[in-house]
Amino acid sequence: MTRRSSRRGSILIFTCLSLLALVGIAGFSIDAGHMLLVKNELRSFADSASLSAALQLDGTAEGIGRAKAAIVESETGPHALKWDMGTKPVSNAKVTFAKASEKSADKPDDATWSESPSDPAAYRFARVVAKVDVPMIFMGGGSSAVAITGTAAQGDKSEARLVQ
Repeated sequence: MTRRSSRRGSILIFTCLSLLALVGIAGFSIDAGHMLLVKNELRSFADSASLSAALQLDGTAEGIGRAKAAIVESETGPHALKWDMGTKPVSNAKVTFAKASEKSADKPDDATWSESPSDPAAYRFARVVAKVDVPMIFMGGGSSAVAITGTAAQGDKSEARLVQ
């Protein structure tokens, strides 16, 4: 009888510890899945906004202005893409512009990225950076910053394409 009485309650302790570990893993999985969902939503926003901006570039200051207006339209317009399952608007997206690289016309020249180029004649790349703070529900509260970049280039015949 002494042997059996010394084990009494040990199963309950192991069960509670196992449940605690399972709840922690489930909470981490939910928060990680939420972050991946937000990343995909931001990727869609950044890609479409950069394409919209690149389509406006025509080598003039007015083209730069129209490209910036296209970003604002992407954030606030009637067809604005939202994040967190379409419930929150993207705000404060940053757009910059660049010239083509001397080595390849399909790649932007990293040294020329500018928010307001003084001579926009050769600028044909638009880069949009969208950043949001994703609330962490299960992993200690708080939030985690997610930033995604989308880059597009103006092509021939009023076309635009994404650049990796």
